[in-house]
Amino acid sequence: MRSPLARLTRVRRPGDVHRTESSPPRWLLLSRRYGSRAIPVDHDLERRTVLGFRIAIKVFRSPRGNAGRTLSAAPSGIGSAGPAAGRPSFVLVHGIGVSSRYFHPVAALLAEHGDVHAIDLPGYGESPRVHRDVTLDDHAAVVAEVIRTHGLVDPVVVGHSMGSQIVARLAAEHPEVADRIVLIAPTLDPRKRGVVRAGLALAHDTLREPLLSNAVVLGDYFLRCGIPYYLRQLPHLIQDRVEDRAGRIRARTLVVVGDRDAVVDRSFARDLADAIPRGRLHVAHGPHVVMFTDPVGVARAIVEHARLG
Repeated sequence: MRSPLARLTRVRRPGDVHRTESSPPRWLLLSRRYGSRAIPVDHDLERRTVLGFRIAIKVFRSPRGNAGRTLSAAPSGIGSAGPAAGRPSFVLVHGIGVSSRYFHPVAALLAEHGDVHAIDLPGYGESPRVHRDVTLDDHAAVVAEVIRTHGLVDPVVVGHSMGSQIVARLAAEHPEVADRIVLIAPTLDPRKRGVVRAGLALAHDTLREPLLSNAVVLGDYFLRCGIPYYLRQLPHLIQDRVEDRAGRIRARTLVVVGDRDAVVDRSFARDLADAIPRGRLHVAHGPHVVMFTDPVGVARAIVEHARLG
């Protein structure tokens, strides 16, 4: 039996792609506290140069043996779509200061339905640190290029917090790469924009998050991203007004907000969903990092969004 601790085997592929294959860490395997049995997931780590940035992309693939499975009860209770229904692909975009690590629980569930590409944006997570300013437009262009170079056709692109701002820009500026997007905890509502107010809101939300969520987030903040880069990125988050481009988003859009989110007010999320021509709202259970605290509920909403005609 393979150890749940990561065993790394480095494999060099042709071109500018370095892939690291690993078994998932123990905490990635979902337990009954998430309403699911342990789900085996193949997890590859790819390193690419995209638009001049070295970035890491984690690819969660569908469990072996599921390739021919038709719609049925999956271990998560969500149901798994077989080839007849078409298998979507998913792209996950994290928020400020963190990395794709906090997407792991929901990525494992989504991998039952299609391949999942979780991106570590330039300067974050497994991607090397950068020593210049990177704008939200830069991040959106990187995500668009990842979608193109991986040959993903109409993936469901999911963003969380600042990642939602990036995905909204992607949908507005690169509409050809994604027809369905999901905006989870979509940034700060207007009343909380400003360094002090944003900091207080994030601190308040930290008290509502479980210890494991805080450990993942704070570890990324201090050990991976670093405070200098975080402070360079923060003005982009605060100054961006995602609601100003809502009317330009033609993608079918699901806005997700946690019922205990101290950063994003539910009324703002509702107004944003209403302002997007094909937008709708889903309220999940949990605080700001709701896809970590309620991965089953969030994954179910994303899968249903992917299946809408």
